[in-house]
Amino acid sequence: LALVLAIVCFASPASAHQAGVSSSRWSLHGVVASAQIVFANAELARALPDLDGDHDGALSAAELDAGSAIFSREIAARTTLVGDAAACPVISKGASLTEQDGVVVALEATCTSRPQKLTLHNGFLEVLPAAHRDLVTFDTGDGKGAREAVTVLANMDVTLDVGAPTEGNATFRSLLFLGVEHILTGYDHLVFIFGLVVAGGRLRSLAFALTAFTVSHSISLALAVLGVWAPSSSIVEPAIALSIAYVGLENLWQARKHHKNEDKSLDPARRRWMLTFPFGLIHGFGFAGALAEIGLPRARIPGALVAFNLGVELGQLAVLAVVLPLLVYVRRWAIVRGLGTTLANAAIVVAGCVWFVLRVLGKA
Repeated sequence: LALVLAIVCFASPASAHQAGVSSSRWSLHGVVASAQIVFANAELARALPDLDGDHDGALSAAELDAGSAIFSREIAARTTLVGDAAACPVISKGASLTEQDGVVVALEATCTSRPQKLTLHNGFLEVLPAAHRDLVTFDTGDGKGAREAVTVLANMDVTLDVGAPTEGNATFRSLLFLGVEHILTGYDHLVFIFGLVVAGGRLRSLAFALTAFTVSHSISLALAVLGVWAPSSSIVEPAIALSIAYVGLENLWQARKHHKNEDKSLDPARRRWMLTFPFGLIHGFGFAGALAEIGLPRARIPGALVAFNLGVELGQLAVLAVVLPLLVYVRRWAIVRGLGTTLANAAIVVAGCVWFVLRVLGKA
């Protein structure tokens, strides 16, 4: 287990909060359709390395200004819009930074006449990771509301009738899956959850601790995405790493006390909620990066919060459904309860410390 956690530390990104999603907002005014596509800064820097002139993993305003030809080639040229079977040429109108550490790329397409049927092809998904999804909002300016859809690499096309709104549940499903994916690929969150349960304890106490973690990270997630308050990721990411190391250290300390205490009936998880609640606030700000970076319109944020947070909880429950029964089974052996648990907690401490150093040094 220690070897596996060490491999995860050094072989995977120390920050596991890439959005994996972009947001395209199209508006149709007469014959002109304009778009703003918002990407997570770090993800776009990895997808288009020629933009990142100083190779620091983040795009600056100067690098965006110098990369107009790259945006034309990789984003605009790969995006096509067809109105009533006639192509509407798409051109790049530049790029800029957003307040939430994102990059907005502006596009413009001109049709020969105002179309009644539109087909959008998001070919730029070919340069992004295979699991990336783009949340498309298309406002045709007819007062009937915006149409919503989701495009992925396997299905990059959106077709809509200007006069008939499309259903928006596809966006909810996509954000739900994003939440599940975020927790399942968030190695630091998984190690933290494992640290909460590896020391054992009564099921009621563990359930109370995990509920406190859920409630608190939901609060901070909402605060960040709604724009009420959010600390810098340069603070949040190292703090998450420290929370992991602390859980491992506390497990080791509690195990030492439990070994010296003659009363072996004491529940090691009985006050764990006092730990999980404040740490859950920190982890919630980490979760928020997946939504804040893409700059969703404010009207869509409440629904996005519900979908994403529900996905996070489903992913967390899926992990616990596998881990808890396995822990109950293997803890029947004394060597697992003793040496095995000690090694697991030591590995958790090492993982948290390594991630902390990497994040402070900006290596993730």
